[in-house]
Amino acid sequence: MNKSERNSVLIVDDEKSNIITLTRILGDEYTVKVANNGAYALKVAQSQKPELILLDILMPGMDGYEVMEKLRQTEETKDIPVIFISGLDSEEAEEKGLSLGAADYISKPFKPTVVKLRVYNQIQIIRQLRTIERLNSNLSSAMGDLESAMEELKQSSHAKSTFLANMSHEIRTPMNAIIGISEILLQSDGLTDEIKTGIGKIYNSSDLLLGIINDILDMSKIEAGKMETTIEDYDVASLINDTVNLNLMRFSHKPLEFKLEVNADTPAHLTGDALRIKQILNNLLSNAVKYTKKGEVVFSVDFTRCEDDDKKIILVFSVKDTGVGMSEKELAKLFDDYTRFNMEANRQTQGTGLGMSITHNLLLLMGGEIDVKSKPGEGSLFVVKIPQKRVSNSVLGEETAQSLKNFDTNSLLNNKKSSIIRTPMPYGSVLVVDDVETNLYVARGLLKPYKLKIETAMSGRESIDMIIGGKSYDIVFMDHMMPGMDGIEATKRLREVGYTSPIVALTANAVSGQAEVFLQNGFDGFISKPVDVRELDSALRKFVKNKNVPENMSEGHIDDNDDNDDNDATSTILIESFVRDARKAVKVLNELFVPGGSSKNFNTENIKNFTITVHGMKSSLFNIGEKELSETAKQLETAAREQNLKLIVETAPEFIKNLNSLLARYEPKDSDITEEEPDDLKGKLLQIYEFCDDYDRKSALDLITSIKGGRKETRELLDDVKEKILLSDYEEAAQVLKEFLKVLK
Repeated sequence: MNKSERNSVLIVDDEKSNIITLTRILGDEYTVKVANNGAYALKVAQSQKPELILLDILMPGMDGYEVMEKLRQTEETKDIPVIFISGLDSEEAEEKGLSLGAADYISKPFKPTVVKLRVYNQIQIIRQLRTIERLNSNLSSAMGDLESAMEELKQSSHAKSTFLANMSHEIRTPMNAIIGISEILLQSDGLTDEIKTGIGKIYNSSDLLLGIINDILDMSKIEAGKMETTIEDYDVASLINDTVNLNLMRFSHKPLEFKLEVNADTPAHLTGDALRIKQILNNLLSNAVKYTKKGEVVFSVDFTRCEDDDKKIILVFSVKDTGVGMSEKELAKLFDDYTRFNMEANRQTQGTGLGMSITHNLLLLMGGEIDVKSKPGEGSLFVVKIPQKRVSNSVLGEETAQSLKNFDTNSLLNNKKSSIIRTPMPYGSVLVVDDVETNLYVARGLLKPYKLKIETAMSGRESIDMIIGGKSYDIVFMDHMMPGMDGIEATKRLREVGYTSPIVALTANAVSGQAEVFLQNGFDGFISKPVDVRELDSALRKFVKNKNVPENMSEGHIDDNDDNDDNDATSTILIESFVRDARKAVKVLNELFVPGGSSKNFNTENIKNFTITVHGMKSSLFNIGEKELSETAKQLETAAREQNLKLIVETAPEFIKNLNSLLARYEPKDSDITEEEPDDLKGKLLQIYEFCDDYDRKSALDLITSIKGGRKETRELLDDVKEKILLSDYEEAAQVLKEFLKVLK
């Protein structure tokens, strides 16, 4: 193709390396024009009118969003398609970019094939539009309608993806507390068998529920034909036991008899996707309970051999109930989305109707099949057949089969916790970075059995200060969503200053594909919340144990001076953490709103801080049982993401008022307030000032804690200074101390 025939592409980016990379990717097929800032990009776009613009978001002076708005305001440039290119978190950045009219979005670092395909797609659209215009100008109106429909479809698809991403984070945050605290309690000594069994059921049910949630979040992949399976070896007895344990709780609320039938010759160890099989069985059993008022539900486990391959078998599961049954017409619609059984007889039954559709799609994915027989008023029989591979020739055997049929869960409990040997690593050190104190509490509890030296930071900036100040760790567990500086930015800066030790993302943002984003941005690993203790153990063995010499691993190095967290009730720890989180939140919110009144400084520029603040309070409130106020925080966060300022201004003042009332209820009464200042107060404040000047976090906080008594003004000052130090605002803390010392008598 001659250069004169090439389509032109304008690349706008302030980083020269990005321009060079994109030019190399596109230069052979397109005429590439470049601009390193927004103002120059507008001039090039108006004068040379490129067919397509690749526009960076974060640029000095005028960012990509502003450039986009100005392009749309000018007649010469308003119709040029724009693809945003950015390393920002796609949940927010992509949504904003598309809302401004962008045609597409490409994440950094660049994948040549993806860049070429997305640019090619946009250029093809441009060529097709021009061809249509040349053939018949009368089609312009119809084309306008088509483009409008395409845009609506694109926005609808994006809205669904955004919903699924937010849903993932919403569910995982409270689940982290449930699973994490259950895990910590199971490590405690002195629990009765009854309590340990109860906590174990909470742990197992929450863990299985989490897996099911993850599969439901993959519904969009099913629709797009991109659903994948995870093939691993698994224990058949554990699969059956987990499934039965979860569903036994459903039977306890109905006069139903539950029976389990197991073929003792069923292979004991197989290869396949155990989690998806559990989801299928859970859907079948939950429906059986839901639509059966009395009688029984029989769950059977069997298999058939494959004559052509002795390493393959067909697992056969059946669920038979004495419920309401279905007509032939209802059977024909059974696997349609959002379809429920026997609507006339079950108007009070809750549910979306997605379960059987997901079950059907998962079976197709695994090469399985399902057969259903049912009659109205007589019940239903579901038979599922799934091909699997043998791992060994061992079978369940009569003893195991009988234990399963007797629901002897204690002898078969295959808790992930009990299967892990936590090797003490007293020679190791870790840093946990998270802005929510309850999350830090859970992380410390899970790490405690390893006898590690554990330090924490409540912001990305604080972690950077600690490491630049000379501290080094075998591993850093870094949260993602944090105010001021998120985990990706903090990791990027640490890598820029030469920090090479492992950094592992520890986050509730676990939508499919997110792990790759973290790995591409300087992280060495990824663990989603709720924390899977096996993944945590694997990371510690890889980055701590395997990198230390054997002589460091002797028992003599183990430090038994553990924290006293286990001596405090979990609820007390959570309340104390909530109080500290709430204090910070109230301060931020009071800067934006008049408490109990109208908005003060709230606008689109500070909406990010507002979003992060109510996001953090949402989980903190939920963790202490304040579900109603947590729901309000969730509504405010959603409103902030949708730029709904009207709803925020109407709702936020009352939320702040209620939060202050809750804080007053939980905050410890300060009985130390006196009319007299403690001895040598000035000298201690000067020492704290010097510690802040030296960025010595621990010494400053220890000295603040040691100061007892004092007037109300002094206590408020110390709280303010402590909060600033926790946020790594050492200079501000020093300035506050300096001003106070000037007036201190």
